[in-house]
This record gives sequence, structure tokens and C-alpha cells, in this order.
Amino acid sequence: MTLTHWIILGLSASFALLVSSLSSIFLPFLAGCIGAYALNPFVSNIEKRGLNRGLATAVVMLLFITLISIFFMILIPYMHQELFAISSNLPGLSEKLIKLSSPLLERLSHDFGFPTEAQLKTQISSHIGNIAQVIISFLLNILGSGLVLANIISLLILTPVVMFYFLKDWNLFLAQITKLIPRFYVTKIERYTSKIHTTLGEYAKGQMAVCLTLIVLYIILLTLIKLPDAFFIGFITGFLAFIPYLGALVGLILSLIVGFLHFEGWWQIFAILIVFGVVSVCEGYYLTPRLVGEKVGLHPVWIIFSLLAAATWFGFMGVIIALPVAAIIGTIVRLALEEYYASRLYKNSKA
Repeated sequence: MTLTHWIILGLSASFALLVSSLSSIFLPFLAGCIGAYALNPFVSNIEKRGLNRGLATAVVMLLFITLISIFFMILIPYMHQELFAISSNLPGLSEKLIKLSSPLLERLSHDFGFPTEAQLKTQISSHIGNIAQVIISFLLNILGSGLVLANIISLLILTPVVMFYFLKDWNLFLAQITKLIPRFYVTKIERYTSKIHTTLGEYAKGQMAVCLTLIVLYIILLTLIKLPDAFFIGFITGFLAFIPYLGALVGLILSLIVGFLHFEGWWQIFAILIVFGVVSVCEGYYLTPRLVGEKVGLHPVWIIFSLLAAATWFGFMGVIIALPVAAIIGTIVRLALEEYYASRLYKNSKA
């Protein structure tokens, strides 16, 4: 390798080490950059109509923050209402579960010496206060953690600020980065970045189609089994589907909680499990591979591997960025293979 290659490699390694050492504070800047990339087309369209770039950025950011605020203004009161209902009905909920399980409990008690229904009621009544205290203490410890509070504050305050400045000076950042690229590689890198940009756009459209489809499916199916708040739960579940597993998990927990509070028989609980099982299988084996994988050129096996690898390496954040990063890597690999197949190395070795 030439000296230039060694310099580029050294700078890349140094940058990777810097990012790794600052990973605890990197999230708001990463989120801000991703948000700016997503909102840049809207700002550019407004700017083309004659509005100043800074003012266009302010308008888009104001609309974005307003939509997010409205979403949480609807979500938080609903969650507060459900949590209050759960806490106030916790003793009755335990009795209801025992009553529904009464036939099974009698058989287990008779055949295996399992505690009777009366014994279970006594044990639950004596420990339910301790269970609630443990849960409350756990939540207070999380909320009282300085690191957690710092991360929450940085996400809520720093991310919009970083996003605004990235958006406002987006073209300037791109120009400066392009200026740093050695002239010999400019054309090739522009080809790569253009293809990656197209791939990410297709990914966003495909993921949006998946989310909208899931919203409709969940609302219809949860309404058919007469689950209270079916529209809201279905919307939340489908909306959060862009984060793999999180949407289905949140929706399932909410559905089961509401189901235990309002339903009268086990068949309705089983119906909830069947709904989420069927839709999850449909999403994993059909919707995501067809609407996302095919559009961005990702094989279903590569999608599954990407999710598992990202979760292993980076935890929850890895799951969020797994598919976009996989799409980028897949695009780079395909372009690199095109160049390899057209190269003398491949053709001479073939001969």
C-alpha cells in the first residue's frame, strides 16, 4: 500500500477509537445526524421555493417537534391511565386470574400437591405489597441514576439542537467532506454515496409500508376480538415496528394488561397471543423481506443475521440501526463486486 493508503487507514482507525471512547455521549449526535439526513429533503424542497435555508430548517424542525410532542401528549396520559388502573386493580386482577385458573389449580393441587386456590389467595395478598414496593424501588433507582437522567436530558434537549445545526449547514458539511477526499477517489465515492442514498430511501419507503400495513392489521384483528382501546394499541404496535421486536413486545404487553383487566375468559387472552403470533410471523417471513429486503437487495438470511449480530455487539441501539447499516454494507459490497468482476485481476485469473 502507498503512504496515502496508510494515512487514510490510520485516520479511520483513530476516528473509530475516538467514537468508541466517546460512545456514552455519542447518541444525541448520532440521532441528530440521522434526523437531519431524514429531514433534509423537506428542507431542500422548501429552500427551492425561495425561503432562506435557516428559516426553512426552523419551519421543518418546528413541525417535527410539534408532531413528536402531540404523539407523546397522547401516549403519556394513556399509559398513566392504564398504569393507574393496573395499580388500583392489582388485588382484584390477581383474584380474577386465580378464579379463571380455578379448575387447573384444583387438578394440580390434587395430583401434585400444588397450593390450593385459598392458599394462593392468602400468599398473594400477603406479598402483593412487597411486589409493588420492589417494582417502585426499581423504577426510582433507574430514574434516580445520574447517567440515565443525563442520557434522557441529552436526547430530549441536545438532539433537536444538533439536528437543527446539521440541517441548517447540511450542504456546507457535505462540501467540506467532499473537499477532504483525494481527487482520484471523488468520482468513485460519489457513485457509492449516490447508490447508498438511493438504497436508504428505498429502505425508508419499505419500512413505512411495513409500519402502515401492521397498523391496519393490528387494529382490525384486535377490534375483531373486542379488545378495548384496540385502535390505540394497534397504532402504537405498528408505529414502533420500525424497531425490530420492540413494537410487537410493547403491543403484546399492553394488550395482555388490558385483556386481563377487561376480559372474562381465557379464550380472549389466547386470542391476543394468536393475533400477535400470526402477525409477527407474517411480518418476519413476508412483509419485511418483501417490502424492505427486496427493495434494498437484502436476502432474508442477511436480515436475520444483521439483527442478531447488531444486538450482540451494540445491544438495543444495534437493533435500531441494524437494517439501515445492513443495507449500506450490502450496497457497498455489490458495487465492490461489480468493480472486481470488471477488473483485470478477475478477468486474468479467470483466463
